[in-house]
Amino acid sequence: MPKSVYLSGWEDGFSGALRDRLERATVELCDKEESAELTFGLGENSSGDVVILPPGLKTGGSRVEIFVHDLIIPFGGDSWGTSAISKWVNEIKTGLEPEFDPEGIHYWVHVRDVVEGICSIVVADGFTSLGGRMDVCGRRAWKDSDIVNEIIQLWQRYQNALSHSHTASSLSSISSPVKEAVETEGLRPNLGPFHEAIVNSGGIGWHPTVQIRTCLMELIAASEITLG
Repeated sequence: MPKSVYLSGWEDGFSGALRDRLERATVELCDKEESAELTFGLGENSSGDVVILPPGLKTGGSRVEIFVHDLIIPFGGDSWGTSAISKWVNEIKTGLEPEFDPEGIHYWVHVRDVVEGICSIVVADGFTSLGGRMDVCGRRAWKDSDIVNEIIQLWQRYQNALSHSHTASSLSSISSPVKEAVETEGLRPNLGPFHEAIVNSGGIGWHPTVQIRTCLMELIAASEITLG
């Protein structure tokens, strides 16, 4: 496993989460590229041994390219696609009608799961043989309409807690936002290479663990902190 890593490119919520996870894996973060055994580039036109960026952007060249789709980062995630879902949160909080595609589908995934998966790959002994493109997103498809309805319920429950206006009904368990199976054939990015890389590193494969409800509650809490 690499003992030292150099990160360049975007400085935001993703880079912060990745730095924290690498440090917990006892990997040294270097201030100079020439001092590191492994280099990461984050964002458009970045370069390094590993480049991580949202889909549709160009890299400056790398051995491994990791494209992260539908990423949820509570703080500093707009450049990674979080802006769409953060917009729904803000519209609901301000009493506006959320704007979304009734037929829209996303594969939301939390940043903690993504950096956990990436870290498990890069610290593995077999990482030096990896190359090419990997795509990362959540495994489950979520209708935009279901996510919006879930945000509405969570925001209402949060307001009830602040105003001490809970009722027996409002304190009861909130139903799952998944109302029905979503047909996703051909829509989801190919998770195979990323899943296989985690398996080869000794893990059980790509299985995100942060629930969508937790993701949404963190986004609501983050928006409150930002406004405060």
